Amino acid sequence: MTVTIMAGFFLGWPMAAAATISGFLLAGTIGYAISRRYGWRLLNRIYQDREKLDEMHRTFSTYGPVMLIICRAMPILPEVSCCMAGATRMSLPKFLTMYALGTIPYALIITYAGSISSLDNPKPAILAAIGISLTLWTGWYLLGRHARQQKLRRP
Repeated sequence: MTVTIMAGFFLGWPMAAAATISGFLLAGTIGYAISRRYGWRLLNRIYQDREKLDEMHRTFSTYGPVMLIICRAMPILPEVSCCMAGATRMSLPKFLTMYALGTIPYALIITYAGSISSLDNPKPAILAAIGISLTLWTGWYLLGRHARQQKLRRP
């Protein structure tokens, strides 16, 4: 988030938004493509427990689209989510749509906040960082709660 805010500050909003969105989408798509090709084999080597792998696949197949939308909540989560989308063979159009739904608004808001902030007035960047973080963390909390409730309801 800090680099995205700084991009807005140094490059200005339109250029920073374009660069950030392009970078996020390109990185996510490369992770998706590599994981679609090699990810499941790698996961099979890391996790010997077939039941755990099946649960991982089931969970991401169910909640993966939502995870891709809210994955900007924490560092490393976007990369892991994109790789899981590839490893679980999510369709490319679905992946791109869900990832873009979360990434583009995030990049637009954060780069704009950086572009209107200054050393004398960092308030827009601070408020945007807090607001976006709280929104995404709330999304993760609600998703986790929903998943736990669904797990309890399963026979």
